[in-house]
Amino acid sequence: MKRLRYLLDPITPERFLLLVVLFWTVVGVLAIVGRQSLALAVGGTVSAKGTLFILLGWYTWIPATYLALLLVRFIPDLFTARWLMIAAHVGGGAICTILTSTLYALAAAVLRFDLPGREAVPLVNQIWQTASMSLATDSMIYFFILGIVSSFEWFRRLLSERENTDRLSTALAESRLTALTTQLQPHFLYNALNTVSMLVRSNRNPEATTLISGIGELFRYLIDVPSPVVRLDRELEFIRNYLHVESMRFGDRLQTTVRVEDELREARVPHLLLQPVVENAVRHGVGPVDGNVAIEVSAVRLQNRLLIEVTDTGQGIHLSPQKTEGLGLANTKSRLDALYGNNYSLDIRSLETGGCRVLVDIPFERF
Repeated sequence: MKRLRYLLDPITPERFLLLVVLFWTVVGVLAIVGRQSLALAVGGTVSAKGTLFILLGWYTWIPATYLALLLVRFIPDLFTARWLMIAAHVGGGAICTILTSTLYALAAAVLRFDLPGREAVPLVNQIWQTASMSLATDSMIYFFILGIVSSFEWFRRLLSERENTDRLSTALAESRLTALTTQLQPHFLYNALNTVSMLVRSNRNPEATTLISGIGELFRYLIDVPSPVVRLDRELEFIRNYLHVESMRFGDRLQTTVRVEDELREARVPHLLLQPVVENAVRHGVGPVDGNVAIEVSAVRLQNRLLIEVTDTGQGIHLSPQKTEGLGLANTKSRLDALYGNNYSLDIRSLETGGCRVLVDIPFERF
């Protein structure tokens, strides 16, 4: 298994070329053995040039294999409709037939191996005749390649996702520990309990009870979620509780809005994706400012992408994009790396109108 993992994940161009050449060499050798056996059965034999031509004929499918891999990898990103994906693969099969026929005829011309019945036929006509005669066979070969390449790509992604899941689980455990020991305890928990104390001294016991219940719900969410990914509505419920607790502390100075369409509530997001972002908005946006500050959490879907935005009207940030991890988002970024690889973006910047915006762009996936 380790050797297979080495070959497939990560797959380099050199390793993939080695696998492709090895595969078509085996197919070519089997074809030569079959042709030689048939020739011997009728009292004949296959010449050395004929043997070489058979092998080169199968090698013409090496470029088609690369084309099939590109189609398997990129068609799902280009088309969402199933009929468009099928049409693209049919077009790919037609291109492969023309490509292999061209290479087949060129090999015959270079080796001076006259194709039966077409000794004096021009090269362009040989290509056309070869393509038309082998259309059905080449189409079946192409879709056979497509199946092999799809299985290869699926298994490679499976190995990669398994490795990413291990990394993500580790990062999630670190995130929980970080949230409990370095984020909520020193800052949030102290301030929240201080707010509870003031409410009790002011005989506002119902509000104090509500606040304590909210704190308990926050800690339960931090501890009880076993999966690295959760539904967006669960993450938003946690953020609402968090902002409610902070609103009890800041009073009218903090105004909060959570704006998400209902169809996005089943979207898959990393657990604790928003907590560090919102906490930064409170600490760096509301804390240092004397006036009112508004924090808004929103999410929209753009085709197959999920865009989650957290904005505040505080003082903004004055750090370069390379130093924004110092705001406590390093763990968030590591979990995004583990879950999505390069297929995400995390953009942090000050707004010209004042305040800060954090935009997370991840693939849209439903639970």
